Amino acid sequence: MKAIKIQRESQLITLGLNRIILLLIFLSMISCKDNSIQKIEPAKNVNKLKKQLKDLDNEVVKTPSYDESYIKKLEKRIANKGNVEDFQELTDYYFGESTSKLEFLPICRIMADKYNDKNASYYIYIILEKKYQTSCQLKEPYLCMSNDDKKDAIKYLKKAMKQGQEGAKLKFKTLVKKGIM
Repeated sequence: MKAIKIQRESQLITLGLNRIILLLIFLSMISCKDNSIQKIEPAKNVNKLKKQLKDLDNEVVKTPSYDESYIKKLEKRIANKGNVEDFQELTDYYFGESTSKLEFLPICRIMADKYNDKNASYYIYIILEKKYQTSCQLKEPYLCMSNDDKKDAIKYLKKAMKQGQEGAKLKFKTLVKKGIM
């Protein structure tokens, strides 16, 4: 009787171990299946990105020629209509080229005053700051500005801040930290 009881316990233990082994095999198969899916998807994404890059290489990108007549045309459209896209294009031209930023100042004033463009207000501050940057021996060009330029710079910096221009907010905080404002 004792032998039958021990044999039965042995069978139950073996049966329990078999179930545990089957469960472990099943779980490992599921986890392998999930890992294989994760490995395949990035490969598909890489191939998709390569195709997109190849397509971009095949496209012809047209850039406007920045001759004087084109610049004048943009300036006229900005002055008459407050065209934001044209203003951004001129911004790219004046801040991207080695041109005098002071030439851009009147257009910025039109966009800031007539059309309440927050970026134009901030650019006025930036342009006035750049005007003094090379000649100013101090770390902060604002300190070297003439009184009229200081008034203008602060007026437009504050206007840009009120309109939510993030660069203006950061610049103002910097000036306050330095004890300039």
